[in-house]
Amino acid sequence: MMRACLFIIVALIAVSVAGCGGNASWINVLSSQSVTNNDTRNQTGLKVVRSSSDSPDQAAAKDSDTAIDAVPNSEIAAQNVAINLSAAPIWMRPFLESLSQTGNLERGRALFTGACRNCHRLGTDGHNLGPNLSKAYLKSDIELLYDILEPSRRIQPEYQTSVVLTQDGFTTSGIRKSESQKNIVLRRENGLEQIVLHADIDVVKQSNVSLMPSNLRDQLNPVDVADLIAYVRHCGAAHKNQIANQ
Repeated sequence: MMRACLFIIVALIAVSVAGCGGNASWINVLSSQSVTNNDTRNQTGLKVVRSSSDSPDQAAAKDSDTAIDAVPNSEIAAQNVAINLSAAPIWMRPFLESLSQTGNLERGRALFTGACRNCHRLGTDGHNLGPNLSKAYLKSDIELLYDILEPSRRIQPEYQTSVVLTQDGFTTSGIRKSESQKNIVLRRENGLEQIVLHADIDVVKQSNVSLMPSNLRDQLNPVDVADLIAYVRHCGAAHKNQIANQ
């Protein structure tokens, strides 16, 4: 009997980890143009390459077919109980209220796959353009809501956007990865990198606007955001436990 119970517990842990580590299909789109694994050029005529830090097999694995049980966000983030709604901006209050409800992890995973993984890593899934979300579960609900719904409010210096205007009038942007006497390398979504020769550059400016969409407050309702945060918290904690047990 004891062996049977242990087997069931191990199986449940495996299902939870698979739900957080299972990767969605690889999307190779840059500015509405398909990009191959080989060097190519986008509509600006600038060289685009795949980042060596992102491997296609990280996103080629199939999603787990096993449903993830919904869990209450209040169990994952106990600070929900102590939130003073009157101290939050008016627009944020419906989102805060929704976090006291049960978050659906399946819907949260679908939202992460469709809207977040092209730029963010969560556990072993996603890409390293924006901040890694594996430790986002340590943040307060208000911090996470600001990060998702007002991404330009506070940008870490290493994730500030560089806007490049070329001498032939094209504009491109990305997160500056490196710079040499010959060129600038910009990190882009889906693990892509863009190489811009100094000889082709007219002006480079640092932007105070995040590469992350600024209108998610209008595109996502409070329930969507609660589901997404529940999934991020769940997978971040599961990834931590997985590393600790290795």
